[in-house]
Amino acid sequence: MNRKEICRYIESLEIKSALCHSMVYFPDEGRLALRNADMLLDQVFLFSRRWDMEQSAIPFRMEKMNWLASANGDEEWTFMLNRQEYLQDLLAAFYMTENDAYLDKWKEYILGWISANPVSGQYRSKAWRTIDTGIRCMSWVQGLLHLIALDKISEEELAQILLSLEEQTHSIRSRTMPKHLLSNWGVLQVTGILSYLLWFGEEGEFFSWSAGSLEEQLKLQVLEDGMHWEQSPLYHAQVLSSCLTVWHYCMEHPEKRAPDIRGTLCKMLQTVMISMQPGGNQLAKGDSDVTDARDLLVKGAILLEQPEWKYTGYEEADFDTAFFLGIPGITAYKKLEKKEPLAGLSENSGSIYYRSHWGTGANFWSIHNTALGSGHGHADLGHFNLVYNGIPFLIDPGRYTYCENDYVRLYLKSAAAHNTVTVDNDPFTIGSSSWEYRKAAEPVFTFSSEKDGAYYTEIGFLGFGKHGTPCLVIRKLLFVEPAVWILCDRIVMEGCHQLAKRYHFDSDVQVTVSGTKTSAAVSNTMLEIYHESDCTVNRAEDIQSKNYNGINNAVTVISIHPFIEESVTSSFIIGKNQKEETLIEKTGIWKIGEEEPLAAQEVTAFRITSGSKKQIAVLFHKENYEESFLFLADRQIPLYGKAVLLEERNGEWKAVRLKT
Repeated sequence: MNRKEICRYIESLEIKSALCHSMVYFPDEGRLALRNADMLLDQVFLFSRRWDMEQSAIPFRMEKMNWLASANGDEEWTFMLNRQEYLQDLLAAFYMTENDAYLDKWKEYILGWISANPVSGQYRSKAWRTIDTGIRCMSWVQGLLHLIALDKISEEELAQILLSLEEQTHSIRSRTMPKHLLSNWGVLQVTGILSYLLWFGEEGEFFSWSAGSLEEQLKLQVLEDGMHWEQSPLYHAQVLSSCLTVWHYCMEHPEKRAPDIRGTLCKMLQTVMISMQPGGNQLAKGDSDVTDARDLLVKGAILLEQPEWKYTGYEEADFDTAFFLGIPGITAYKKLEKKEPLAGLSENSGSIYYRSHWGTGANFWSIHNTALGSGHGHADLGHFNLVYNGIPFLIDPGRYTYCENDYVRLYLKSAAAHNTVTVDNDPFTIGSSSWEYRKAAEPVFTFSSEKDGAYYTEIGFLGFGKHGTPCLVIRKLLFVEPAVWILCDRIVMEGCHQLAKRYHFDSDVQVTVSGTKTSAAVSNTMLEIYHESDCTVNRAEDIQSKNYNGINNAVTVISIHPFIEESVTSSFIIGKNQKEETLIEKTGIWKIGEEEPLAAQEVTAFRITSGSKKQIAVLFHKENYEESFLFLADRQIPLYGKAVLLEERNGEWKAVRLKT
């Protein structure tokens, strides 16, 4: 340990000034940290920090510390207690108040934990899980740096904590298993080790093993376009955040070989940027919460000097970043130039994202056809999210809990809890427990294109019914600016069946159903969904979980479509807050020389009229193998292609071909 180097580093951060600066722009975050710290003085625990993996909104007080306690019967509460990330609030409170009681309590918690949890219990105690041990080590290291620089810790206390860190980091290594190579656990474990070794260890075999292990894990876990393979934005963020901390510590120790992870961090941050909703919240895909992810972009912009992340992050460095990177970080963020990223379509490991612009009032949608990932994955093939004018309308309802045998857990993981299709109330992907599945559908293809204000995506996945009958689902989504979505589903499955299509609305949305029209509104922002004229549409009371342990009442609309062998159904969505009213109606497509239009099983076409603007959207569903390959819209407008948008310009019809 180089005490002089630690003092220089902490003094350079000027934390008190940094937090004062941040409180001007993020007063609520500062007040939250101070409130949490005051509760911790009284041994009251409330896990409500932004990136707490398993939040709990109900305070719980312990007269005497019990590190194996659970306030609600959920073992995740115990795990959160032992991660000790909440200790940062005690440090921040000290800098805001200069009250030594906060630092004394920080030491009391850590020394108490050491006394109550000897290393001999590492193989059986819930206080010693490897993932939580890694997170705890990182938290201790961060706080220890401050107490050393502030001269607020005795030599005896420091020796006791460093010995425990030595034991904990070696315990992690001894209990690391091959499966951790492909798990967020592995990264959160080894980044805890590296945090300790960078400040308090030597660059020996243990350091080389840890750095190499992190490199290997990230190569396996992070896909080529930057998405973490577990398909959960929350755990993507956890892995990214811990790696950013290690990267920063590496930059403070150039004499030690930094793991080669910079390129991976850049790709992961880019994924955060393109997949977050207007306003900064991540999607509740898989086991995730609705969390504002912009602090990650701020840290990334500072540490990796990326102007696009500053454009999409906060205007100023947030409270957590200010505490982590101090005045140098705040200054670097201010000096960094902004660069507006491109809007439009982005594809990411089977997910397609669209945004109209980078403002908070943008239109945003996504459709998902990803691998299931780990136990954190949900049965969400074909799921569709929609944000209109910056307001979430169609959503993923979240995760709520990890408790085994909780019907809410199993429901929120199911296909029925997502904006996708099911056949005969028999989902293609079925969970058997909180973490495992009995069967799973398979993604087959994902396609996307954009041209002249039209955006088209097409996905396909294969599922099997209860008797093993294969079912092919092809979901097509055509978005026409400024606010028209055409959603078309083709289902091929032998026999007689009943198709259900679900639309899960955010808990803030007021939903009414009239016949085959669904109206949805948040204050004065409205959209309408028009379902097939021959289907049955039901409105059902449902739930949404925006945070772990949190639940809200919400509404789901379900359209029912009977079919034999093959079904082609479509719905269209219109945003109503536009300057000119948009009208949509079905129209026909003719093969040249034929009197009758093509059947609905072969093609779907809509006429779109908005003021003087006239368009015809055409989606073909089958391969044409007969002699004539030319088709006509309105019996006279020639067209060719699988997905085409016709638009009248200056009296002439122009074709925008989105798929051939």
